[in-house]
Formats: sequence, structure tokens, C-alpha cells
Amino acid sequence: MRGEEGSREAEKRNKWPDRQAAVDVLFPIISTFLSKRRIIEKIGSLEETEGAEIDFQFHPSFVYLRDIDDNNVLENKYGDALEHKKQLEDKAKSLVALTTISATMMLGLGSTASSMFGGIVQLPARVILAAVMIFSAFYMVAAAISSISVFASLNKAYLVDDPGRSTGDDIRLAIMQNGYQNILRNNYLSLSFDCLKRSLGSLFVVFLAMVVSA
Repeated sequence: MRGEEGSREAEKRNKWPDRQAAVDVLFPIISTFLSKRRIIEKIGSLEETEGAEIDFQFHPSFVYLRDIDDNNVLENKYGDALEHKKQLEDKAKSLVALTTISATMMLGLGSTASSMFGGIVQLPARVILAAVMIFSAFYMVAAAISSISVFASLNKAYLVDDPGRSTGDDIRLAIMQNGYQNILRNNYLSLSFDCLKRSLGSLFVVFLAMVVSA
């Protein structure tokens, strides 16, 4: 019996990654929000070390900074982190423009689809098409909010007053904080792109249904 119970538990553990993957495909927002919480906790732990000695052992992702003693190298990495922030925000603005265009397409297709519903007698088919349109609209809104968040609610940078006169640890701390913040921005940018793909994919399904029923 114990062997059977153990095999059942192992089977459940093996199935969980598949279930998690399915959830991520349908609702990528969930994994992004969970990741956001973990990253915010890491940023919070770094903020608690401001003004104190930094122990890089607690932050293995940035342990390489411990071995850099040249302030010029640190200043360059600090500048790179701020430049990366700007690049992510530029990509987010491009995604906002793309989302706006896609939303216009959706409105045009939506008006055509609404008139198409009248010609569909089968209730299940009408329900499915309506659900697809709702999912498409949901993903479109999520894509817009995620991309706007990159240069709105996530528009935060950790600055050093004067990198040339600051201590190495101050610059390291700012690099680590901006690094985590950029990871957060990148996650939201990826979420926006994923939601946009799902929205356009749903619109394509509606378009095919319109062609078939024409």
C-alpha cells in the first residue's frame, strides 16, 4: 500500500508541471504576478541594506560585483543598467502603439462578428465565438496595461548622487536594485507581448469562423 501511495504522489508531482504549463499558456498573468512578488521582496531586502555593509552572498545573481574593485567599471555597469531601463521603456511604448492598432482592428472585426452571429443558428457555436471574442478583448486590455506599466507604475530608478565620488558599495547596491527593477520591467514586457499574441490569435480564429460561415 505504501508503495502505491508513493507512486501516486510521484505521479501527482509529475503532472503538476504540465498543469502549470497549461495555466501559463492560458493565463500568463498569474506567473508574472507571482514573479513580481518575489522580485519586490528581493528589492526590499536590498533597500534594508542601504547605509550598511552589503553581503553579496545573499544575492548570488549579482555575486560577480563583489570581485570588481575598479570604480570606473562599476560606473559603466551602473550606466548600462539605466540605459537598459530606457531601452525597455522604448520597447514598451512601441508595444502600446501596436496594441492600439490591434484594438482598432478588433473593433472593426467585432462589429462584423456581431452581425455574423445573427446568421449562426447553433447556440453552441455562438457561445464559442462570443467566448473567443471576450478572451481576445481580455488579452488585448492586459497587453495594453502591462506595456503601459513598464514606463508608468514600474518607472522607478535607483540613482547614485555622484558615481564618481560614491563608494564602490553604493554603486554596487544601485546596480543590483536597478537590475532587479529591469527584470521586473522585462517580465511585464514579455507578458504584454504574450497577451498580444493570444489576442491576435483569438482574432484570427474569429476571422476563420467568419470566412467559413460566409
